[in-house]
Amino acid sequence: MPYVPVAPPAAGGYRTALDLMANTDDQIVNTDDYLYRVDADPYVMGCDFGRQPMHTPTDTGLDVDLAGCEFVDRVPLTGSGSVNDDTGAFTLALRLPSGNLRYVRDGDGNRSVTGVFRGSRVRLREAA
Repeated sequence: MPYVPVAPPAAGGYRTALDLMANTDDQIVNTDDYLYRVDADPYVMGCDFGRQPMHTPTDTGLDVDLAGCEFVDRVPLTGSGSVNDDTGAFTLALRLPSGNLRYVRDGDGNRSVTGVFRGSRVRLREAA
């Protein structure tokens, strides 16, 4: 498992929408709660600055629902996504104070984000 840094504590710590979404991905899937889940019951984990995402195991992986989850102080994230354990893909659609973003990490680890971030349209991609 690669090293995953702690999320920057303030919104200014993210230069781009892809930085924010990739870090959110890392915060969700690199926890003991996710990595060592042992049953099919839904479970919650904490967000660093408030609220709790709900994780619901599925036949192919995990559904994630966030309602005001703050991995970064004063940046509530609301939306949903899914992790496919078979392919390694992760999708996440979020509403945040500065816009709406759709994030995809494909099975090869390539990451992309589209939407509105800090009032500007974004379409970013990063190869694994």
